[in-house]
Amino acid sequence: MEESGGRMIRSSSPGLTDRRLWSALMTGPHDTAERVLRLEEEVQKLRREVAEREGLIAIAEAELTQRRRRMDDLFCELERQSQALDALLNSRSWKLTSPLRLAVKAARKFRFFFGPAHRLNEARAPAVPRAADAGESLEQALQNVLARMGGMRYVHRVSDSVNADKLDVKAVAIYYQDFSATSGQSAWSSVAAAAPQYAGQYQPHLPGELGFYNVSAPGVLARQGALARQYGIYGFCFWGMGPAVSQLISNPGIDIKFCVLLPDELDSSLLETVARISRDPRYLRIDGKPVLIVCDEASSLGVKDFKLPGFYLVAARSHSGKHPDPSQVDAVLDFPFVPSIRLEAASEYAPHDVHFRGRIYTYSSLVEACTRREPDFVEFKTVMPGWDDEPRNPGAGCSLAAATPELYAEWLRDACRRTILRRPEERLVFINAWNGWMDGAHLEPDLKFGYAYLHATANVLRYFHRDEDTQKLVGNINAGFKRASDAAIILHCHYEDLLAPIFDEYISQTRDADVFVTVRTDISRAAVEELRLRRRNIRILCNENRGRDVRPFLFALREVRALGYEIACKIHTKKTPNWNHGPGSLWRRNLLEPLLGSSESIARARAIFQREPDVGLLVPAGSITDLSIPHIHVLNVYWLDRLLARMGRADLIGCYAIDFPAGSMYWFRVAALAGLDDVVLKDDAFEPELGQVDGALAHAVERLVALYAQERGYGMKEVSFHRNPR
Repeated sequence: MEESGGRMIRSSSPGLTDRRLWSALMTGPHDTAERVLRLEEEVQKLRREVAEREGLIAIAEAELTQRRRRMDDLFCELERQSQALDALLNSRSWKLTSPLRLAVKAARKFRFFFGPAHRLNEARAPAVPRAADAGESLEQALQNVLARMGGMRYVHRVSDSVNADKLDVKAVAIYYQDFSATSGQSAWSSVAAAAPQYAGQYQPHLPGELGFYNVSAPGVLARQGALARQYGIYGFCFWGMGPAVSQLISNPGIDIKFCVLLPDELDSSLLETVARISRDPRYLRIDGKPVLIVCDEASSLGVKDFKLPGFYLVAARSHSGKHPDPSQVDAVLDFPFVPSIRLEAASEYAPHDVHFRGRIYTYSSLVEACTRREPDFVEFKTVMPGWDDEPRNPGAGCSLAAATPELYAEWLRDACRRTILRRPEERLVFINAWNGWMDGAHLEPDLKFGYAYLHATANVLRYFHRDEDTQKLVGNINAGFKRASDAAIILHCHYEDLLAPIFDEYISQTRDADVFVTVRTDISRAAVEELRLRRRNIRILCNENRGRDVRPFLFALREVRALGYEIACKIHTKKTPNWNHGPGSLWRRNLLEPLLGSSESIARARAIFQREPDVGLLVPAGSITDLSIPHIHVLNVYWLDRLLARMGRADLIGCYAIDFPAGSMYWFRVAALAGLDDVVLKDDAFEPELGQVDGALAHAVERLVALYAQERGYGMKEVSFHRNPR
């Protein structure tokens, strides 16, 4: 069947089986083909069951986490009550009233002789809430918590990268050398042994991909440097002279800039060593001078005893009460050392142990303390992904509670916006730290967040990408664009490595459509050249990396509507895997193939829209999904509820009886989605890109596209435009 209408109708050609294999099977016995169909249906059924069970497991795990937190709170309350009881039992008044308590105890022996009075007393006991009420309250609270999490969980490593050399702001990460051959084992043991001291504290921090490494081991620094460069880090600032510096100097192939911060008192031999390594072409320079950072205690001595005319001298101000004299140095590094900063204690976090001697602050309080007015001298900003030195000080650590990749990204963005106002040579922002595992401050991936902090770093730095040559090339391509059809293909390109495959296999064979490509602002020149090579008449729309493929699509929708296009096809470079649909590459193929799998795809889509004027969306066969399934909507209720109210469909809040095309690829009648951009972009509340797998505004919009078309009088229909339709 070429296309199908209605939610339960499926294409007669196999959705998940390779077409060549299917063709071979069809030439065999008829019963073999039927058996394959039955097996495929069974596999689909099992996948749906697994997906539903995974959703239930996720809900159960979230409920378990809530109950564990409640247990922690009850434990703290028990500790407080025990302390109060101990104080009472040891008090003088307790001892003086001992005879009275003996009399009361004797009187209680006669209580059960007074049956009616006893039953009356029991009847007055407060009623226990019904289990159903408690369950409903818990479910609602759970949905709210999950929704506000924004799908923020473990973030995997991505394949795309940020070119630090093209950024107007250069990010330099502090690199600690605690984990060497001599001290590494004891340091990692302390990191792994750290225990949470209060409810919600994230301990221990355990490393992910890089493992419990030794900075002296061959290859470690090369892997770290490659990872840092992939995510936009311009260089490392080594804390002191150590084995990592030696590794870098002896390996000229490690592509990363560097400088050093000397935390100790300066002496002539140390400065001679720094002068020697600063001749390395990778050493960080400002105005042609190698950057040398000294701590505030050392800077006064250093400036007084050593003139240091050949260095760009930076004094690190650690908020310890000692302030370097800006007139004696070229710049100051604002380096917040949490234990020495005066912050308001976070009273909402109660330690488990009454003997806890540490301090608990909130991450947001540190951010507020560090985002003050700009001084009248050059001051490099330092941001931190977190702080918790429990491994260094067991039971007496200083920690920042409630640190998240989102808050870190906001702080980094603010620091970059301040930094961009300085002259280009001094646009440095520091991050403490790359690998501060002993202090709970690290960009390196861990087992809880994965690459979330690196992901947040890269996507903040993308805002400050500038490549004038590439921008000029995009402008020249767009200047030559002319509308030549009533149909458009809108491709969102996030993964540049998929441009050529998608064009070669799908778009290049469809000549009767104009092509719009939405891209990140930091798209490479090579990718732009690739687009021009494969399509001369093409329009490239650059957007900030926010809102996944949905936000760029809304801006493209405005443009195709203004240019008078009648129909369009929305596709994107999908790599995300899915329980129902398999690996990202397989899911991408099973979405693209039904939409653009034939040279006649555009003609067939146009024919359906002309023949059936009430159809607004043509979606891939098998993609229609029921939003009312709990695990499909539970992470999205926050934005779903707000968008439904804005669309005038508040009656659907809670039940979510809506069908939508999973995967966010479809043909659409432009009139069916006209105005959707205005509804969603009214506030433009799309979150920063932090690797969210679900629960963001983009995911909610994706689930309401078909409903929006329905409200305008248009339905949705499944199609399958394969090359060899049956």
